Amino acid sequence: MKYKIIPLNLGMGEMGEKSRFTYFENFGEKMRIVYIAWIVDGGGKKILIDSGPGNGEWARMYRGKNLTPGPAGDLAGALSRLAIDPAELDLVICTHLHWDHCIDSRIFPNAKFLVQNRELIHAVNPIPSQKVIYGWVGNEVAPFLWVSGRYEIIKGDKEILPGIDVIFTPGHTPGSQGVLVNTGSTRFFIASDTIPLFENWETRTPSGIHVNLEEYEDSFKRIESLKDVFVLPGHDPRVFDRDQYF
Repeated sequence: MKYKIIPLNLGMGEMGEKSRFTYFENFGEKMRIVYIAWIVDGGGKKILIDSGPGNGEWARMYRGKNLTPGPAGDLAGALSRLAIDPAELDLVICTHLHWDHCIDSRIFPNAKFLVQNRELIHAVNPIPSQKVIYGWVGNEVAPFLWVSGRYEIIKGDKEILPGIDVIFTPGHTPGSQGVLVNTGSTRFFIASDTIPLFENWETRTPSGIHVNLEEYEDSFKRIESLKDVFVLPGHDPRVFDRDQYF
C-alpha cells in the first residue's frame, strides 16, 4: 500500500521560551511553535491525525493565548483546500488529548477517535499541574469530552491498516502515541509532542513538558528500535519545508 502524508498548518502560537521544549536548554531563546494536524492518504482511505487548536477563539477566551491563524485558517479551512469534506473522514487518531490537539474534533460528524486507554483515564482526572493543558478551565467541559461517545479505546500498539501502525510512546503524557506510516518508499514516524522539534530527536533531548521522564526515555528507545524511520515532530515550523511526505 502506498501512502502520502500531508501536514496541515493550523497556525502559530505566541513567542515563547524555546527551553520549554528542549528541557533546560536554550534559556532566553525565543521561538514560535506551529500547530499541526496530518492527513494520511492512500488506498482509498484518508486518516486524520489530531484536530488542532481551532480558530483561536477557545485559546483566547479560556487560556488568554493569541494564535496566528494558518494559511487556510483553522482545520476546516485546511481540509477544504485539499477538497476534503470532514464528513468523509471515518477515523481520527488522537496522539494525546491536550487541548491544542483536539479542539476541532466536533467538525467530524461520522468519525471515531482512536485514543490510548491510559490517556483517556488521565485526561478525565489529570494531576493538578496538567488540568489546564487538558482544557479543564473554570467550569468548562474539557474539549476532549466534546466527542466522548465516539472514542475507540486501545491499549498499546495497534495496526490500523497495512502500512499504518499506532506506536505507544508514553512520557509526554501517560498515553501518548505516534503513528508509523510506510509510504512505500520511506517509513515515517509522526511523533507528535513526544518529539516537538527536529532538534529533540537530533539530540535525544526530551521536551520539558512531560509527566514521566523514565517512560519518556524508554519511548525514545522504542522509536530508535523502529530502524530507518524519518521522524516528523509535533510543533516544528520546518515540517512545512515540504508540502507532502511520501
